[in-house]
Parts: sequence; structure tokens; C-alpha cells
Amino acid sequence: MGYVNEIQNLAAKGLYPRKDNLVYVGITRNGNREFHAFGKFPEMVHPSEALFEIGSITKVFTGILLARLVFEGKVSLDDPIEKFKPEYKQAINVNGQSMTLRHLATHTAGLPREDKALRKKIKDKKNPYKYYLVEDLDAFFREYQLKKAGKWNYSNIGVALLARIMEDLLEMPLEVAIEEYVCRPLGLKDTVMSLSEDREQRRVKAFTKKQEEIPLLEIHGIKGAGGLLSTMQDMMRFTEANLGIFNTDLSPVLEFSHKKQANVKKNFEMGLCWFIEHTKDLMHPIIWTGGTTIGYHTYAGLIKEENTGVVVLSTYHLKFTEILKVLAGKGPVVTDRIGRAVFKSI
Repeated sequence: MGYVNEIQNLAAKGLYPRKDNLVYVGITRNGNREFHAFGKFPEMVHPSEALFEIGSITKVFTGILLARLVFEGKVSLDDPIEKFKPEYKQAINVNGQSMTLRHLATHTAGLPREDKALRKKIKDKKNPYKYYLVEDLDAFFREYQLKKAGKWNYSNIGVALLARIMEDLLEMPLEVAIEEYVCRPLGLKDTVMSLSEDREQRRVKAFTKKQEEIPLLEIHGIKGAGGLLSTMQDMMRFTEANLGIFNTDLSPVLEFSHKKQANVKKNFEMGLCWFIEHTKDLMHPIIWTGGTTIGYHTYAGLIKEENTGVVVLSTYHLKFTEILKVLAGKGPVVTDRIGRAVFKSI
């Protein structure tokens, strides 16, 4: 339990001076759970049932949906995008090389992180994606000219395109597809993109240090790259399912989603939207994902060989200078550092 002090020290860096935001840590080892909460939960809400935005963790759900379609024979990872979106020909082919579903799910399509047009659509810095619509994503891919395929570059619009393709194939909205094909088979009851009245009452609200409320992030055009909310209860169950602590019909699909699909750099690989990280101080790789929105920062990681997983859900409003620190591995967003501290202790 030596990691508890380190968790406390790291969590302290992620709290406001008044400690009125949250850092919530869940750890599972062989199915035995422990929790550590720092900060302030909403009144009358049980911590395990409180909903947080999980940001780019959504991408892993999109990747698992893709894995299931592969298992069902509906698609192949090497299917060219042109097969589904011929109207995007110039944006998805370069020098005779076709962009594939595998490229989109591993950030190796050579696409930019965002559409430059997003900047002109931002009317509220606390809700930057609100006015970026599916039509804007479509316009981007009709006009963009791909310059270099195969290069790793983290891309929200790439995963958003993957999500649009699967919506078309399944003839249903992404939220319904993730619910039917991923969440329901795993028993996840509170992992959603839209909130009922009950869930809204259980949502943890994020605030700035000046106690200004940060609105719920509205995502339309890049849904699939983000958009989900979840609870600690659901995220722990999700992590345990990926560890294989319990089996479902989806277990082989989850296993497939963890397989290396692309090399990124030394000691860093990609599964289907999962990061696979090898570190010198750990015998086995960490398979992980994380999310950052305007007011929420989240992490889910697992070491399968140790049967151990970590989930961190937190609220914190980042200023631009703090974003730079986070990109340098410092600053107040401590989610992934907490995960690594736990894994180093086992």
C-alpha cells in the first residue's frame, strides 16, 4: 500500500486551493476494488454513481465497436476508406496508397488533429465543439488533400470519420451503436452520450477556480472521438472486462482490440484506439486510454499480466499555461501519473 501516499501527493496537485473539485481513483486487483477520493462530491450523490465526462476515452469504445464489426465479418481493418466514402477520394489517398480503417483506429492516417475550420466555429471557449457539425466534417474531407499517409498523428477527425462510417454501415446513430454493441454486453448502465433527468442530477459539474460553471461539452461533428460520460462503477467494470476478470460474449472482441496494430515509436504502440506503452521500470506493458475536456480529465489503464487496472476521474479547469505544463508531463492534470504510480508499486 506504499502507493497510497504517492496518490495523495499527486492528487493534491490536481485540487484547487479550496479543494472543491475532484480527483477520484479506483483500483482493481484480481477483481478486488479499492477507492480513493479527494475533493468534494455533489451532495446526495453516491460517488460510484456520479457521472463524469470521459473525453477521448470515448475513442476506445469506438475502437471496440470497430473490433466487433471485424469479428462479425462486416468489415476488415484493411478495407480502404474509399470503399465507404468515395466522395473523399483526394483526402484519403496519396501516391497510390489508400487510407484504411486500421489507419483511422491507430492515428496513422496522416490526418491533422482538428479541422482548421474549428477555430472559426468557436463562440464559447468553454464549449469549443458546440458549433462544429457533421456537415463541417463532411466539408473538410471533401476539400482536404492528404499529403503523407502512414505517419502517426493523434487525430480527432480521423476517429470521427471512423465513427461516421460505422454509423452508415449499421444504419444507426453512434450513441445507439455503442450502447447496443458495447455497453449492454458489458453491463455498463451509465455510459452514455445524452443524459436523462436522473443522470443529469448525478452529473459532477466542473467549475473554474473562480467557481464559474463549465457547461456540459456538446460534441456533434467529431462524436466518436469524444462525447461519452460514465461513472466510476461503469469504468471499473469496463476495466475488469478488459482484464478478463469476468467473461462476456464480447471478451474475444476486447482481447482483439488490445492487439498491436501499429508502431508509433520506441516502446509505444497502438491497439484499436488503445495506447500500448512499454516502460523500463515495468515488466509488462500498460494498455491505457485517457481523456481531457475543458473541465474533466480521465484515465483508464491496465496491466493484463498483473490482473490490475486503474481508473481516475477528475475535474479541473485548465488555463492555457497549464495546458503547456500538461503537455510536458507536469502541471495539475495528474490522472496518468496516478495510474503509473499504482502500476509501479505492484
